[in-house]
Amino acid sequence: MILSVDGKNKVWEPLPRQQVALTCPAFELLYGGQKGGGKTDFLAVSPVPLLSRAHDIWKTTGRLQPRCRGVIFRKNLADLTDIISRTMELYPVLDPEMGIDGWNKNSRTWTFSSGAFIELRHLDGPEDHKGYNGQELRFVGMDQVEEIAEEVAMFLIGQIRTSDPAFRDLLMFRATANPGGRHGDWVYKRYIAPHPAGNRVLFTEVTNRDGSVRKVSRAFVPAALSDNKYLNEGGQYEAQLRASLPEHMIKQYLEGDWNVVIGAHFAHMIGNQHGMSTEDFLARFPRGVPTGWDVGFGLDWGSSAPAATIFCARDADDRIWAIDEVYTPGKTGRTYGERLVRHLDGQKWSLDRKWKPDDFYGVVDKQAWDQYGADGASAGAGIASFGFRLFEAQKDRNSGCEQIRERLLLRPDGLPGLVILKERCPVLWRTLRTIRTDARDPETYDMHDEAHAVDALRFKLMDWPVRVGPAGNPVDEDVARWERYLASAKQRQAQAAGEDYSTNTGYGS
Repeated sequence: MILSVDGKNKVWEPLPRQQVALTCPAFELLYGGQKGGGKTDFLAVSPVPLLSRAHDIWKTTGRLQPRCRGVIFRKNLADLTDIISRTMELYPVLDPEMGIDGWNKNSRTWTFSSGAFIELRHLDGPEDHKGYNGQELRFVGMDQVEEIAEEVAMFLIGQIRTSDPAFRDLLMFRATANPGGRHGDWVYKRYIAPHPAGNRVLFTEVTNRDGSVRKVSRAFVPAALSDNKYLNEGGQYEAQLRASLPEHMIKQYLEGDWNVVIGAHFAHMIGNQHGMSTEDFLARFPRGVPTGWDVGFGLDWGSSAPAATIFCARDADDRIWAIDEVYTPGKTGRTYGERLVRHLDGQKWSLDRKWKPDDFYGVVDKQAWDQYGADGASAGAGIASFGFRLFEAQKDRNSGCEQIRERLLLRPDGLPGLVILKERCPVLWRTLRTIRTDARDPETYDMHDEAHAVDALRFKLMDWPVRVGPAGNPVDEDVARWERYLASAKQRQAQAAGEDYSTNTGYGS
């Protein structure tokens, strides 16, 4: 795809990776990664196939094509300036009959000779996206989509459709992104995690209500600064960035590392030593988790939001191994309890032992014990009905974050006090490295991020704290802990029976 004046003077030619992305047939496509890879130009040019077909139909039939409509979004109004400038350079070349007169500054809309529209809009307000409900869009583009919430993006993708068979093969969603951003987690999971190398169309099979099966396509094409001979001639632009950016931003913008998040709370303490493959774990412990280790779990409850359970083992050296996770919407306590039982039935933690629900205990947030419904049922009671022993978690966030940091410290043997089996705990492994610092309290992480797995880990580490200061008697500490748990359980029983039980356990705060 080359844009030129009268077929002679070349105005724009795609970079190699832009060309890959522009010719990709996937319905959804993310083009992103390194800074300087030509993301803005890619997004401006992406709707050209739609515009060209509308132009051909208009020329052939004389019928205007006002229903051929695309919208390019940016999170903030002020950030639209760059892409507007590029469209003002490129679109008049694409449609000389329209020229610059096709641009309406007030509505930020291009109206092409064929009657087709390309609008440039922002999503500043929390309800801005809802104004497109029920509208027919044939193209949706999002610049720097990592700044846009997942529910907003999915809502707008849902408006992409047409009743005109001449355009059905050209319906598309196109987005650009750099690693990081306020909403970078969903972008990573949807487009990068399924195939990090990119340049492959992935298909998801969907069953419709009538039983028919359809495939929906999605792709990720990595952008590279090295492609951009115009911006990085002689390597000067790269040198400027390397001289001015901190290390984590160099990894993001020059190496395209999607696992680095600006402002990540624990990232400065986490390295490769904190994650271990199952293969390496079995090389150390050929029969899996030794039967003499303590095993338990932390559980952060959610019904529609994900409920996260992190199973941990503690060895004789007080090192914690995160050995497994269950991460799914809880729905109800009983359905989640059934899910945990199935998971235990299939677990492969050890060749010597199969753990059952009553072989260990877990700590769970207080919300799981809140009573719902006329019968006073709670999620915690539903889970416990399957034999799981549950106690209320100590939820002090500052103390919990301190416990996580203590466990992340490296020991003389080169391993930290917390090791995560990456393949068995993928959500924990990612979120612990990417969760951001709370802007209001720099000692804790942001609870508005996807914090469920980290919360569950925090609960368990508070139950198995690192001993600091003079060592106490381990037996006395265990007795005191179990006395607190017993008091907590008695308090719940009394409350359920309508009795007054005012003992302060210190839990559930």
